[in-house]
Amino acid sequence: MRWIALASTILLAGCVVESRVFCTDNTQCPKVAPFCDLTVNACQSAAVLVDGGADATPTNCTTSAMCGPAKPICDGGMCRACVPVTDDGFCLNRNPATPFCAPNGQCEQCAKSSQCTQAGKTFCDGTTYQCRPCLNADCPSGVCNKGTNVCVPGTNVYTVDATLCPSPSSPMFCTLQAAVTAAAGDSTIKDIVIKGNSSAYLQNISIMNDITIIGPYADAPPSKSPSIMPATIQSSQNGIAVIQVGGTAHVTLDGVVVSGGTQTGGFGISCFGAHLDIFRSVVTSNFDTGVVANSPCTLTIDQSIIGSTSGSVGNGGGGIKIVDTSSTIQNSFIVGNGNMNANIQAVTYSFSAVPPAETFYNNTVADNNGKGGTAGIQCLGVSGGTMIGFYNTIFWQNYANPVAGKVLAETSGFCLDHYSATDDAAAFISGDHIVKLGGANPPPGFVAAGDYHIQANSACVAQGTTVSAPLYDIDGDARGPANDIGADQH
Repeated sequence: MRWIALASTILLAGCVVESRVFCTDNTQCPKVAPFCDLTVNACQSAAVLVDGGADATPTNCTTSAMCGPAKPICDGGMCRACVPVTDDGFCLNRNPATPFCAPNGQCEQCAKSSQCTQAGKTFCDGTTYQCRPCLNADCPSGVCNKGTNVCVPGTNVYTVDATLCPSPSSPMFCTLQAAVTAAAGDSTIKDIVIKGNSSAYLQNISIMNDITIIGPYADAPPSKSPSIMPATIQSSQNGIAVIQVGGTAHVTLDGVVVSGGTQTGGFGISCFGAHLDIFRSVVTSNFDTGVVANSPCTLTIDQSIIGSTSGSVGNGGGGIKIVDTSSTIQNSFIVGNGNMNANIQAVTYSFSAVPPAETFYNNTVADNNGKGGTAGIQCLGVSGGTMIGFYNTIFWQNYANPVAGKVLAETSGFCLDHYSATDDAAAFISGDHIVKLGGANPPPGFVAAGDYHIQANSACVAQGTTVSAPLYDIDGDARGPANDIGADQH
């Protein structure tokens, strides 16, 4: 009998068992060393990792479970990238949570939007290959109905693009007022997309009909993406608001910039209509107050900047004025407004009777100024002993001139702070769950001068209440499980 000796080395437990049997694939290896190491054409007990294991992908495999995400498919004893469509079955068998082969050669949650069937997440992100809600940029019309997660048909949308001037044709317009006027005569038009432009749209706008005006920041809030080419609506007349909302109009401004109101009465936005929503927008550099809402106009401001930015000054007449109407203001920076002659610093509430419901949550109110006797937020003419509550808000260095460098009062009148952070010593006593700022106490911990996001070591972190508070922040990031004070969740 002829014996054939196979040279082998058996190592202790935890070490590789190597058999010097020549191999070109795993089928040629014995059970004690079932993997073929093609770098030396020898069988061994453990799979060899590509690049020394940097991508955790075995060169050799017996099942796809042994392959890393970069090369997820085990094919003929080797891990490889998947092939879109062809390898969907392999991906499903490997991990039902990532059942589709995406263009990146990896198994992902989706490769195209038709594979996203979860309610509210019917679009496949082309970068992450995860299912998500739709963005305006996903839709040919430029408008996603984010309530229904469905693209609005182009036949129901007008588009404003200054580069089309002077001779556009419907449904394209070169001025916003032309589009607004045309929409008033067409009940099928509910949305106007205004394109970002290197120069401003110079025109004062009057709106008397229900309409939503959508700019570039609607998909990426200005606090998060300041480099986006904005759609800036700028005044061309003295002494009137850049945008005036009247009649019975319910108007939504989403993702635009409003600036350049001049002289007294040169507000950014003035509303006497039914309702005004301001989402993900910037109201800045207006001579008078940034936003004025008079009864019967109910006001909502969310994820917006009312005041100064890195490239603009605040509103000279103060940030926001609310007169005899209800409002919801949340997740916003109200910063850098007012001057030594201003009657309004950040926000003034003025009522001739018992005030309606007011909601003020998770805002950052900082670096506003007013003349002597003013405060960061004023609650005037409130009757019946009603207190207006401010929750989860940072109040910081809002000065009353000529007392330069001294905070006279962050809030005055029938205002009361709850779960807020302030440098106003009076609020240390009158408010509840107050984080003390300034003096011997820490500052709010902003990221940098002019950047009102907070750092991880801020005293405002996890000090807010979650009761009735928004579930997201100024950037659209989720809040929780603990709620930070201010517009930003760190």
